Amino acid sequence: MNYPEWNGTPNCRSADPEAFFTADGSGTYTEVIALKRVCGSCEVQKQCLDYALKHEVSGFWGGTTESQRRKTREQLGIKSIPLYLSYS
Repeated sequence: MNYPEWNGTPNCRSADPEAFFTADGSGTYTEVIALKRVCGSCEVQKQCLDYALKHEVSGFWGGTTESQRRKTREQLGIKSIPLYLSYS
């Protein structure tokens, strides 16, 4: 799968990718806190979050869980694009 090129280096690039993709996209409280720490100091966090809000991606992106992004999209009136359609 092709992900966008960020204007910077994401912190998650050097982290365990499995940690960002839990079965339900949320993880335990401890896991979410640890991921928020990784994302919190990331120079591309805003780009990552913008991408995740625009596309229907699974897992932890831009410091947010899937359910947090659903709520944000709802509040802001954002209609996301299924990822498989954006690369066809």
